[in-house]
Amino acid sequence: MLPEDTRPRTCSSPNFLVEDDILCENKVCRLESGFYTGKISFSAVNQYHLDGPVMLGDTTGDCPAELQIEPGTAILAATGRKSRLVILPSASMIADGLVPGGNQEIKPIVFRSDTPSPQAGAWGGLEIRGKAETNCGNVTNICEGDSSLDQFGGSDNRSNSGILRYIKIEDAGQEQHAALSLKAVGLGTTVEFVHITNSAGDGLAISGGRIQLRNILLTQVAAHSFRWQFGWQGLAQFVIIQQPAEAIGSALMGSNSPLNPDANPRSEPILSHFTIIGPPTANIHSPPAPGIQFREGTGGELWNSVVTGYPLNHPAIDVDGPATFAHALAGDTNLSVAHSVFCNRTNAFSDPEEPFPSRNLLIGMPPPTKTTNSVSETCQLGLPDGITDPDVPDFIPVATSSLTQGAGDPLNVFFGTQTYIGAVEPGLSPAWYQWAYP
Repeated sequence: MLPEDTRPRTCSSPNFLVEDDILCENKVCRLESGFYTGKISFSAVNQYHLDGPVMLGDTTGDCPAELQIEPGTAILAATGRKSRLVILPSASMIADGLVPGGNQEIKPIVFRSDTPSPQAGAWGGLEIRGKAETNCGNVTNICEGDSSLDQFGGSDNRSNSGILRYIKIEDAGQEQHAALSLKAVGLGTTVEFVHITNSAGDGLAISGGRIQLRNILLTQVAAHSFRWQFGWQGLAQFVIIQQPAEAIGSALMGSNSPLNPDANPRSEPILSHFTIIGPPTANIHSPPAPGIQFREGTGGELWNSVVTGYPLNHPAIDVDGPATFAHALAGDTNLSVAHSVFCNRTNAFSDPEEPFPSRNLLIGMPPPTKTTNSVSETCQLGLPDGITDPDVPDFIPVATSSLTQGAGDPLNVFFGTQTYIGAVEPGLSPAWYQWAYP
C-alpha cells in the first residue's frame, strides 16, 4: 500500500491507476495495491486478484470511480498482503449476481482468499464508505480514521454507493476488519442477498448512515456477527445468524458511539425477522459474550425474531451503560424487543443488579409497554436439526411450527406484512437463503 505521505490527493497525481493498469494474462487479472479512478469492469470470464489494499475513488470527489462486476465473477485476495477492497465516497460499485433477462438466474459474485485451503482472516474484506450522516465526526458529520483519506460521512442520507446483491464474502476479517463494512452508506444503496461466512473479525459492521438491508446470511463468524455504531438509523429484515462453537462475539452488538454515548444522531435501527442460532457450546470467554448486546447509548427496535441454541448458562441479552439504560427506561420504541421468541432462557440474563435488568426488556416489566415476547426454558419451535450444520444448514421451520403466527407490525412500509416470526417462513421451500448453497 502507498505510504500515508505519498498517497494521491487529486486525479492529476501519477499514482492514480485506471482500468488499463489492470494486467490480465490467461484470464487472470491482477490489481496492484493503490487508488483507482474512472470506469472499471470485471468480466466473469476472468479471475481478479487483489494484490494488497485496492481503493476506488477518493474522499474529496475529485476522482470518481465506478466498478461494474458481472454475475459469476470471482475476486480473490492475496494472503499476507493486507488485501481488501474499499469503495471510497466518490466511488460506486455494482456487484449483482442476478443475471439480466428476467428469468431469475443467479450466479453469485464471490469474494474470497486466493489460498486453496484458506483460514478465517485470510484477507481483510469489503468496505464501502458513503456520504450519509454519522455521529462520529466533526460539525459536517465526517468521520476520520488514521488520515484524511480514511474519511467517510456527510449529510446526504439518500446517497447511492451502488448495489450488492447475491454476493458471497468468505474467509475475511483480517486484522480486526469486518468481512463487510458499511460506513455512512445512504439509503439509495441496495444491499440484499449477501452471505458472509468464516470471518475472523466481525461479519457485518455498520457505522452510521441510513442503509436498509434485506436477506442477509451470517454464518461461522468468530467475532460479532451483526454490529452497528456511530448513529445508524437504517432498517434490516430477514437476517439469519449462525454462530460457531468457538464464537467470541455476540450475534447482535449495538452501540451508539464508543466516543460519546449521547452523540446525535443516535443509533436507532429497526430490525425485524431475525433468526439467531447461538453457539452449540459455551464459548471460551468468561463471562461469555451475550447473544445480543445493547450498549454505549444505542436505541433501536427488534421485532419478530427468534433466538435459540444457546447453552443455559449463556446470557441471551445484555443492556449495558447509563446512556443505554436511559433509552430502555424511556420505554416504548427507544429501545425495545417485541413479538420475539427466546428459547431455552430462564436464568440467562446479564446483570440483574443494574438499573435496568436485561430481563426487563423481554418480559415487559415496567416501564416497557411491549409484553409480547415469549421467554421459555423449553420450546417446540419445529426447527430442523440442520440449523447448526456449518456446511449445508437447514433453517426452514416445519409448516406446523409455532413460529407461523405471532408477528407484529413495525409500522414501516419497508417490512411489508408477514404473520410469521423469524427470518424464514415455516414450511416454505426453497427458502430465500438457499441460493448460497447450490
